[in-house]
Amino acid sequence: MKTHPHSSAKNFIALPRGIDLHVHFREPGFEYKETLYTGRMAAWVGGIGTTVDMPNTNPVIDRSEHYQIKQKLEENTTKRLFREGVDQLNHTAMALTDFNVKAVDQLISLANKLKIVKVFMADSTGDLGISWELIPQALEQLETLSNPPLIIFHAEDPALVKKTTDWSLHLSNRPVVAEINAINQVINWASLYDLPMHVTHVSTYDGAQLLLDTDLSWDTSPKYLEFSNDDLKNFKNFAVMNPSLKPESVRKKLNDLFLSEQIPLLASDHAPHTIEDKSAPISGAPGVQELYPFI
Repeated sequence: MKTHPHSSAKNFIALPRGIDLHVHFREPGFEYKETLYTGRMAAWVGGIGTTVDMPNTNPVIDRSEHYQIKQKLEENTTKRLFREGVDQLNHTAMALTDFNVKAVDQLISLANKLKIVKVFMADSTGDLGISWELIPQALEQLETLSNPPLIIFHAEDPALVKKTTDWSLHLSNRPVVAEINAINQVINWASLYDLPMHVTHVSTYDGAQLLLDTDLSWDTSPKYLEFSNDDLKNFKNFAVMNPSLKPESVRKKLNDLFLSEQIPLLASDHAPHTIEDKSAPISGAPGVQELYPFI
């Protein structure tokens, strides 16, 4: 009997299950887009064993009572996955908001439980931008913890960001310099506070170069390595995401960094929407199940 060419493991490359540091699963509040079950199952099928789920759900995960809702949903989903033989882990991040910076007990309580804080430096999907002048106050509070959380920054300067109603204007509404300014600010905060900080979905070559000269951790998304603003002509609203896709010359230089193994992490920024929602347009695209195949 002939042996099938793919019947031996020698024909394959075996990879450990990956960690995706940045996903936006849509439960609670937006189950018509995706549930925790479908999102976590998509991660598992795509080879991702652990995900970090961002807090821009409804309600926003920025206080204890909102986290309790999320926690119950997570427990039920984990039990269902386990019954199906799926050992997928999902960690919930909390949002840093004007509310919990002022309600310090909420900030400290959640940070101690969740250990991951997401800072939307500019409004993205969900109107979660925080007043920049409040961020140092929050960092001072978090620095007092014996085991401080990881602070994940969506780095864009809100002074340079406008709401997009036309896909052809998205890059001009969220320009390269918006990310550069915000990354410089994060680098400054990192010099002032003894906290673990991470900059997520870096979309510019200049931003990457700034971070390469620091001890900060950071990631980019396959979206910014594979697609550029030129692709909006074909994909229109479906290619609207935050940060915006950048010019082709920027994409190529960022991709060259990846190919030369200078980019430390990839994260999907998985953010699914319905076709109807994308007609608005609204920012975001799925990706957790494509992260390993992309690599």
